Amino acid sequence: MKSFRSHLKTKIKNEKFKEKFQEEKELINLSLELHDLREKKGLSQSELAKMAHVTQQQLSKIENGVNCNLATFLKVCHALDLEVKVKSRKNIVRALLSESYDSKVLGQVLRELSNKVQNPFR
Repeated sequence: MKSFRSHLKTKIKNEKFKEKFQEEKELINLSLELHDLREKKGLSQSELAKMAHVTQQQLSKIENGVNCNLATFLKVCHALDLEVKVKSRKNIVRALLSESYDSKVLGQVLRELSNKVQNPFR
């Protein structure tokens, strides 16, 4: 059985896979960062959802990287007192949060992505 890293190394050579991988990685990074920031502030999903004037279900979707609506995302960022910046990088637009990023997230990202490797184009 191939390890995840060796499988990824092979798959990443495919340009479509590589582009999708980068998009998924960025979405997961943002989702995990919002989740971590919420927890650092000692807020439950319900509490933050009320502060952002969104439903707890909408917040859960954002934190899980599922069907993220930009307006909802911005409301949550505002409630967390975050500044959102948009930078163009080739043909990918990337939202960056102004808070510092925890390097432990990389391991979490790889675990999340390993679950998506079986069907990367969903």
